[in-house]
Amino acid sequence: MLSELSATRFWLDLLEITGINIMLSGDNAVVIALACRSLPLRQRNWAVIGGSAGAILLRVLFCVVIVWLLRIPYAWLVPIILIISVIGVYSVAFSAFDIWVMVISGGAGYVLRKFGYEMAPLLLAFVLGDRLEENLRLALTMSGGNYATFIDQASIIVLTSVLGLLLSVQAVAWLFGYRKSVADEAEGV
Repeated sequence: MLSELSATRFWLDLLEITGINIMLSGDNAVVIALACRSLPLRQRNWAVIGGSAGAILLRVLFCVVIVWLLRIPYAWLVPIILIISVIGVYSVAFSAFDIWVMVISGGAGYVLRKFGYEMAPLLLAFVLGDRLEENLRLALTMSGGNYATFIDQASIIVLTSVLGLLLSVQAVAWLFGYRKSVADEAEGV
């Protein structure tokens, strides 16, 4: 254990985790501030301090729990997760059909992963696709079918310009023969 503390890789990983934790802790600060906003000033200060201390304590406790979970052998962990998933899906509507949907979705995810498809874009499409389409239709209905409503705002023009710049840089990289696999081989990954 002490030899691991002297390894450079350990400290780099710890620094990376700490940086990610600091970047993601903003939502906790917002929630704590919103919860304490109606309190008198003195109580508000103590509530913010107590809420922040509680958030830090919970992070440390959850880190301990996750480290403990990572020590469970894979052969035990997978059946436990499967049982908890089946119980959770069944308990929502008490329907065996939901379990079959879960099993088929899991099988489809397994096949897609075996063929090298990324899961994050697929999940984003499933989660946000309906809402995006609904809001697009709503915006078009409100504008009388005018697509120019999407480029009237300055922020949209800036975002579109940045997207165009990124796509142009990617196109130039492809024209000059840049490929991720070539770059990975050059780095020795």
